[in-house]
Amino acid sequence: MACKKDIGTMRADFVAVRNGFGHAFDSFDLVAYSVPMDSIPANRLTRNVIGNFNDPDLGASNAVLIHQITLPVNQFTWSGRTKLDSVVLRLRLSSTDNYFGNNNQVRQFNAYLLDEDLSWDSMYFSNRKPKIKNPTQPIGSFTGIVNITDTQRVTLGTKVLEFPPHVAIKMSDNFATLLHGAEQRGEFLNITAFKQAFKGIVIVDETPDQAPGSGAFFFVNPRSRNSALYAYYDTLLAEFPINDLQEVVYNNFTHSAPLYANLQQPFKGAHRDTAILMPLSGAKLRIELTDFMNQFEGKNVVINGASITFTALGSKHNSPYKLPNKLNLFASDSLGLNGFLRDYLLESESYFGGFLNTADNSYTFNIARHLQLILNVRNNQNRNINYGLNLLIPSDFPVSASRVYLDTRKNIGKIKLNINYTVVN
Repeated sequence: MACKKDIGTMRADFVAVRNGFGHAFDSFDLVAYSVPMDSIPANRLTRNVIGNFNDPDLGASNAVLIHQITLPVNQFTWSGRTKLDSVVLRLRLSSTDNYFGNNNQVRQFNAYLLDEDLSWDSMYFSNRKPKIKNPTQPIGSFTGIVNITDTQRVTLGTKVLEFPPHVAIKMSDNFATLLHGAEQRGEFLNITAFKQAFKGIVIVDETPDQAPGSGAFFFVNPRSRNSALYAYYDTLLAEFPINDLQEVVYNNFTHSAPLYANLQQPFKGAHRDTAILMPLSGAKLRIELTDFMNQFEGKNVVINGASITFTALGSKHNSPYKLPNKLNLFASDSLGLNGFLRDYLLESESYFGGFLNTADNSYTFNIARHLQLILNVRNNQNRNINYGLNLLIPSDFPVSASRVYLDTRKNIGKIKLNINYTVVN
């Protein structure tokens, strides 16, 4: 039910400065419930994720990294060296916010050979599971605590190589032998021949005994100049890099059953007083604007300002469950899929909002243009395009692993749509 107030009681944060005054201010109830999030295009991310986290309420989530490597140069040669001393896959950590969870726990990352061809021109979605060659036989592993802050140094002959914080996966002797023999087999002739033999690498977090509340996600930049497969032989080093315009890099995200037990289906759900946002293609919040539409049925209305605020449930966000710095709000289409709001496309980011207010752990969005569009289309074209809204944790810019519990209780006003409007006769 709408609750009308005199405009003199309206708070300034509910009306954009540019909109001036209005004749009425109403708060509208919303129907909100969590639904499964759509898979995302996962091979154009600005950074990638590896790891596993076992949420005590929602179960385990996994991020698997799949990436190709390429030759140092066409017709690469070992120059007669009869073996490799060691091979290490290095994945540089993101320069900021490079982990979520407990980074002081011992992790076990295993590397496997990919057993399918990938194409840089194709799209790879986050629900696409990689095909692994010999899934019981890792070709490399890392066991230990990931160093998220310190530069690591490697001595090579008389040189000392410095690497910024990264995950270093020591490849097996069998893989080193396989890589060394590639020259004799003609697999170093060119990139095509190399990728036919070495289709890619799959990195999986297989840390055993993951107790509830344990685990971590690590954010990496595989396309950094410091990320590559490093082969050491005598006092020489060969780098098999991951190039921006040639190699596929994508993530596969999975979540366990406890998360999905808390979710409903779009357009078929009932309001819940607690809502869940789960990153990495987990869960999003569906918001239905039924009260808003009913209030303005048959009326010609000008929306002067409109905002919607979401507040995190405080008891669920103690360390290590830090809140994301930003949430994203989209219009829903008739299938429940995301579309950009006019306010996002036509206004500044600072006006549109969605940033964390640390004073009360809330996120506010200004959506006057979107609501006006809904009313105009209904009044002028006799069409209903009010399919609701979708709130989610950003899939990129940057990728976030922070899940959010929202306080969506109506009776204490934790979730409301607030509108300043004028009724035109």
